[in-house]
Formats: sequence, structure tokens, C-alpha cells
Amino acid sequence: MLRRRKAARSGKKERVLHTRVPEVLEEELKRLATNLRLPVSNVVRAILEDALDTMDAVGRRAEGELRGAAEMLETERQRLRQRSLAAPGQTDRPPAPATPPPPSSPRTPGLHRIAGAIAFTPIVLAEDTRCAVTGELLAAGSQGFLALFTEPGRQEIVGPGALPRPPTSQPENNP
Repeated sequence: MLRRRKAARSGKKERVLHTRVPEVLEEELKRLATNLRLPVSNVVRAILEDALDTMDAVGRRAEGELRGAAEMLETERQRLRQRSLAAPGQTDRPPAPATPPPPSSPRTPGLHRIAGAIAFTPIVLAEDTRCAVTGELLAAGSQGFLALFTEPGRQEIVGPGALPRPPTSQPENNP
């Protein structure tokens, strides 16, 4: 995306791309260009650029979700390895709860959606949004938090009630 825009600004000579399209598509493109008062070539160029930008964004998001799933698998693998190497007397205790499986859908709420977050930054929501952890509807204009990840393109929005809480310190009992 950035390379295409830099190339366009740097004055590089544009190329002509010839393609065959069905008659119906040609008519729709011409109708759209007429309504927008633009040449058909500009409309086609804008559509192609938007399609490529969208594919870039989808690819980055999918990459982030795959990395999150891989991290959860690595955590579970390490937990199982530690359990198998435990001392013989420790095998009587019940197994630790398993890490939740990766979501079947990117819209499934749960704590796994913010696994690996490194920070949360406050935001004011421009539209109604669902909390990634609780599934609660967060109203436009209310405060939400953007979960920040090291993976490019990965982001989640959560409500104030879904933020991780710092551990509370227990007062010492002095007899």
C-alpha cells in the first residue's frame, strides 16, 4: 500500500494495463464513472488500489491471529512438558486447567482474544462495538481500550471491566 502511493507521488511513469471484462461489468464501470464524473480508468485504478489495500489488511490480521494461536499452543506445550517432568510425588494432584482453545471464529469473545497483549490504551469509541473479552456492547462515545500487540495488524477493543487487574498485595499477619 505504502509503496504504491510513494511510487505514484514520486512521478514514476504509470503503466497501461489492458484487460478483458464482461459487457455487464463494463457498463457498471462506465455508469459509476459517469455518476462520479471521473474517467473510467481512474475508477478502475481506485477500485484496484482499494482491493489491494483490503487484501493487505486482511493478510496482516490473519497473520496476527495465527501468531496468537501459535503462542497459545507453545504455552500449552510447555505446561505439558513441565507436568511430565514433575517429581513423582506431584502426579497425584489434579491437572491444571487447560488454556482455552483458539476461537472458532474471530468474533468469539473470551480472554484468549487478548492473550499476548503488551498494553492497553484508552480510546473513545466512534461506533457501537462489542468487547472482545466479554462480548458486552460498548456504546459509541463511551470509553474503551485498545489492546496493543507486537504482531503487526493485530488489535482488539475491550471495555473497562475486561482489563487485567494488577495483583493485590496481601497484608502480612504479624502475631
